[in-house]
Amino acid sequence: MSKKPRRAFTIAELVISGAIFCAIFLSAWELYRISRVWWQEMSPRVEAQRRTRIAIDAIVHGTIDATAGTETIMSVSYTKRNGLEEAVAAPEIAEDGKSIYFMLEGDATNKRCFKLDTDETSGKKMLYYMSDRNNGATLTPIKPTIGISDLLFEFYQFTNGGLLTFHNLIKVTVSSSEDIGATRQGGVHNIAVSRSDVVCLRSMLYRD
Repeated sequence: MSKKPRRAFTIAELVISGAIFCAIFLSAWELYRISRVWWQEMSPRVEAQRRTRIAIDAIVHGTIDATAGTETIMSVSYTKRNGLEEAVAAPEIAEDGKSIYFMLEGDATNKRCFKLDTDETSGKKMLYYMSDRNNGATLTPIKPTIGISDLLFEFYQFTNGGLLTFHNLIKVTVSSSEDIGATRQGGVHNIAVSRSDVVCLRSMLYRD
């Protein structure tokens, strides 16, 4: 006499399979939760680093600008960039250190400025670039820098082994600070990123 084929799971099989499913589901959920918290912590920090890097690059190197004049190297003329490293005279730093004025050409009609100001729409701070060529001042926001919290310009000097002191340096520091929630520390957590660079004014090689 042949046995009839079994048509259903036993209670033991259902319990075991349910336990396995629950273990897999809870592991996947925990992995998702940890990844989400990690992303909430790291994403603002990565964004802050990006903002400060863009601000430093814009100030130091600038972009190719048709109004910045030209430079001739070996009989070839190149359009200059509008960054601080192209300054042809000693820059002027505001008393609070939040803005700097410099010239890209020998005349006073091509005066430029980088400054920290507040965006009227978002209420956040960002870097602004001002062109004052031919007395037609225009203030241009550098939008990828929106969210930076501080900007500081200061004159800087470097002594090489106690022999030469270089006075043609300007230190630029950009900071970004933001409060974020839902972190592993619990509550509100502040992230702060600061980036600095030293600009060598190639046209001003002052040495002692």
